[in-house]
Amino acid sequence: STLHVLDSCGHEAQVAGTDVLCALAHVAGTNLHTLDLGGCQGISEEDMTEILRVVRVSCRSVENINVMACQDKAHLRAAAIGAQSHFGCASPRELFEHLQVQREEGTSHCPWADLCAILLPHLRLDPNFDPGPAALLEAVQASSAWDVALLLGVSFIVDNGEIDDD
Repeated sequence: STLHVLDSCGHEAQVAGTDVLCALAHVAGTNLHTLDLGGCQGISEEDMTEILRVVRVSCRSVENINVMACQDKAHLRAAAIGAQSHFGCASPRELFEHLQVQREEGTSHCPWADLCAILLPHLRLDPNFDPGPAALLEAVQASSAWDVALLLGVSFIVDNGEIDDD
């Protein structure tokens, strides 16, 4: 079964992390296979961390999580947690090292689209996602070590179609 979280008016854009956590509390232990958070712009990065923790602990049957079109910081946090889990990393440095192994020949970073493919089908990310140039500074200022490791280890496609490998 699929849980697609909507607000009281039937829209996903206004859904907050507390709404998702409340819905997950109602379905904990059930046969839920897909959590569709696509378009939920009200989920913060902290909310995403808690949502993914609750899914891991209480909703173990979930096999697919869609975070397409969530706000950028939540999207990035989902990718960092997903990569941490996928590679079994104990530290942000270990995540960075795993991403280095995934890099394309001739580049110093793992392409974002490749990471998206690696994390499928469990985590559905936007392969065209670009957090923008301020994301790394914001992650450092927020002391988000996992997000920093991810941002340092991947490259994103810029508007002209070239890889931003800086």
